[in-house]
Amino acid sequence: MKSKEEKIKELQDTLESVKQELESLKNQKEVLVWEDIDDVRGFDAEWDGTVTAYTQYLNKKERCHTTFKTKEQAEACIALAKISQLLPIYNSEPYNFLEVKHTIDKNYNVWSTDEDVFLLFNSASIAEKFLKHNRRLIRQAKPLL
Repeated sequence: MKSKEEKIKELQDTLESVKQELESLKNQKEVLVWEDIDDVRGFDAEWDGTVTAYTQYLNKKERCHTTFKTKEQAEACIALAKISQLLPIYNSEPYNFLEVKHTIDKNYNVWSTDEDVFLLFNSASIAEKFLKHNRRLIRQAKPLL
């Protein structure tokens, strides 16, 4: 059984811990925009196409613009970069401004669109060809599409 002094000491320690936590909460700033974030952690999309997990917080000024909360998002980022490089190659034939642009949705359907979307093709046949050869990349990019 604890003595009266031990109980008092325990309560004082608890009270001090609560005071420190309250002070910490008072000093926390509200995060509303990217610039408000001090540190990040997650999964980094590396320059060589690999994904590295960071379990400790990183100073955002060091390496944060390619760090995602999940591995799936980091892999999707890499897929989007690859698709971004492929799109101009597939769309290199001259575009007829009278034609409607086409896109590929998350269910791998080709649709005509008048919106400015990431997966945008000059014709349905180009979109179908892209889908035929790059379905894996689209699947990988889905979390960010």
